[in-house]
Amino acid sequence: MSSKDYFGKIKTGGSNSSKGFAYQDLCAAFYLLKHLNVSGFNSIGIETDDDFSLLFDDGKKINVQVKYEELSIPIINKYTFENQIILGPSKNKSLSTLLSYLKQYRNNQFSNEDNISKISVSEDFRNVLKRNGMVLENVSEISSTWNVDVLPEDKIKDIIKLEIIEWGIDNSLLLDGDECLKNLILIIYESRSDRGYIRRTDIANIFEKYSKKLMFKEDGAASLNFLESLDLDQSEILISVNSKVSKAESLLIDGHYEEALREYVELSKAVKSERLCIKCAGILQILGKVDDAILYCNNALKINPMYAMALAVKGTLVSEKGDNDFALELLKSAEFQDKTDPFIIYNIGVAYLNLRNVDEAVSYFEKTIELNSKLSSPHLNLGVCYFNQGVFSEAAKHIDLALLLEPGLPEALSQKGEIKRFYGKVDEATKLFERCLLNTPNNLVANLGLAFCLIEKGDPLGFGLLVFNYQKELSGLDVNKSLAVVDIGWERSLAISIKNINGSSYLVNYDGLEVYVPKPNKDQIAIGVMNTQEIDLPLVMKSYTDLNSYKNAVNAIKLSQPIDLFISADGFVKGRADHCEIKIDLEHYSIYGKTDKSDNKGYRSFMDCFDGWLLLVITHEESKQKENFTVVGLDCS
Repeated sequence: MSSKDYFGKIKTGGSNSSKGFAYQDLCAAFYLLKHLNVSGFNSIGIETDDDFSLLFDDGKKINVQVKYEELSIPIINKYTFENQIILGPSKNKSLSTLLSYLKQYRNNQFSNEDNISKISVSEDFRNVLKRNGMVLENVSEISSTWNVDVLPEDKIKDIIKLEIIEWGIDNSLLLDGDECLKNLILIIYESRSDRGYIRRTDIANIFEKYSKKLMFKEDGAASLNFLESLDLDQSEILISVNSKVSKAESLLIDGHYEEALREYVELSKAVKSERLCIKCAGILQILGKVDDAILYCNNALKINPMYAMALAVKGTLVSEKGDNDFALELLKSAEFQDKTDPFIIYNIGVAYLNLRNVDEAVSYFEKTIELNSKLSSPHLNLGVCYFNQGVFSEAAKHIDLALLLEPGLPEALSQKGEIKRFYGKVDEATKLFERCLLNTPNNLVANLGLAFCLIEKGDPLGFGLLVFNYQKELSGLDVNKSLAVVDIGWERSLAISIKNINGSSYLVNYDGLEVYVPKPNKDQIAIGVMNTQEIDLPLVMKSYTDLNSYKNAVNAIKLSQPIDLFISADGFVKGRADHCEIKIDLEHYSIYGKTDKSDNKGYRSFMDCFDGWLLLVITHEESKQKENFTVVGLDCS
């Protein structure tokens, strides 16, 4: 290619250089927004000591070096300083593996392992560094304040807008993400030549300029529960049965559905009313009696074939039976009769979503919000749709709005966790998943998301949760066959294989790390005390139904047992409202489980005599074999 070629170095040099500076400015914008709510953060300096620097009130400074190329070990080797971040759009496989080892090394050094173990791991890690051309006298020279970060070029603008919109919602403002980003990049660009500093107040001024107060519009029904808004036509009701209506309504409001249903059924026999029939259909739907509910919808349609609510409720019932095409026909017919009812419009969106027509679903969820923006469900589902379409800033906005309208909504917490996890904010995602699971322990999104988070954090529990959540797919897997699991994130993708080893365990392979996981079965965990003549001993008992699983557990725990017989462990014992959650991480084995639901008497007696140690009893149910171990180091609260 000649120097005069249109695509030669001479003619493309300026363009490529501009791309590098543009990427650098976007990285600075991202880190500025990321630290906006961090306590003690003061400002960001552009081209002051490095490409940009983060300044804090206590005098701390973090320098950031941006490379507009794939990061590799030779590149980052030049920047292994304290308070240093190296940024790039991607990293190669060798660097990715090294950073994975670095995370494992840091986990070990901050664990409760003894000093001999930590020294041994440090020596192993020194050898890893040496093989990769990083020769350090003391591996601790790789400071905990040194970090490598990846910000993919094609996604960085969207995540910046996500940060902007989330900041706005936290401050009750709706921000124009595009205008805010444009002006933020402008002041970073202007600061470059002057080696200037950008402060919190500069950002606040931009946000205020392109914001409006968060307001919710409410027209029509304030709930998508049509039973709450479906009033009976008083002209249809005889005076003699008015008291029965009042009684039925009171029972319905109090949640006594069986009793309310009996009253409404009696009323529907006495009064020919399509509304009464739909009241019966709605209660039957709540009680899970779908076929009976459809019969009452049909009765309502015999009275009034064009009754919109009867068509809509029948549509939702037919959808529950799996006929999504007919459900959509019924709901569209209901819309033809009444285009202003949020219940009808919202459920058309749900029907389209069930049919995988996301664009139409988005349109109807948006229409529902136009009718009544105070309903949390359309915001939640709109957020899910946008997430699946890759419009992450809009997804975050609507999920945050759902949580404003219904704080603690489990489904919104799990979806917000997914967005955080996608962008690599593992700690934030973990907290959201855990909050969701407190109220809805079977939430699939939260359970699977938590498993991936724990795996990324190096917690062995994550592999067990992953296997548990893929039980349906694994149940038919032949011995020595594997299930491949791929989880795509913003800056990384997890490729995990789960191999069926034998009748009692799986082998999970993640990034070269192999972990054996027992097959989920009817194993149990219990907590309480063991009464002796002299003292009550705090006790955790793990009971196995499979003999091989029992033997594997005993042998692995014995490998962790030092000469003094006290086994050091990480983990916790946590009392919940109606059960206890237990996690014991040993050097070569992990135990996790939840006790059966109860009044937690066993947990309370355990806590009364717990003094830093506990007796761990491993048993095999059928053979009556058991082994006892004394464990220290757990956080019990």
